[in-house]
Amino acid sequence: MEPSTTKNKTSGCCDSDCCTDEKTATSADSSSESIKEMVKEKYGQIALQSKTFNQSSCCGGTSGCGTDFTIMSDEYAAVEGYNPDADLGLGCGIPTQFAKISKDNTVLDLGSGAGNDAFVARSLVGENGKVIGVDM
Repeated sequence: MEPSTTKNKTSGCCDSDCCTDEKTATSADSSSESIKEMVKEKYGQIALQSKTFNQSSCCGGTSGCGTDFTIMSDEYAAVEGYNPDADLGLGCGIPTQFAKISKDNTVLDLGSGAGNDAFVARSLVGENGKVIGVDM
C-alpha cells in the first residue's frame, strides 16, 4: 500500500504522520518528562475527538490497516454497565466477557481510558465489590 497523507479509512496507516503531527514527531526528545507530556497531549486529543473519527483514523479499529474487524462490536453496547459516552472506539475487545468477574470481587483495569470496561465491571461486582481504573 502506498502511504497517503490524508488521515482516513483509506490512507496508509504506517505513515510517519499517522498518529502524530510533524511538529511532535521531530521535536520530541527522549527525556522522560517530554515523553509523558507528548503522550498526555495525544491522548487528550483522542479524548476530544468523536468515536467515529477515532475508529476511522489510522489508529482506530476500522482504519483499513490489517483487518476489517471492529474492535468494539455492537454487542458491547448491550452489556450491562456500558456507557456510550465512555466508548471512544479505541478499546481492544470486551475483556469483562472473559475475566470471570464475580460479585464482591476487586477488579483492576489497567489502561482504562475513559473507563467503559470499569463501568461494565462495576455492574458485575455489585455493591460490595470494587473497581479501580488506572490510565496513564
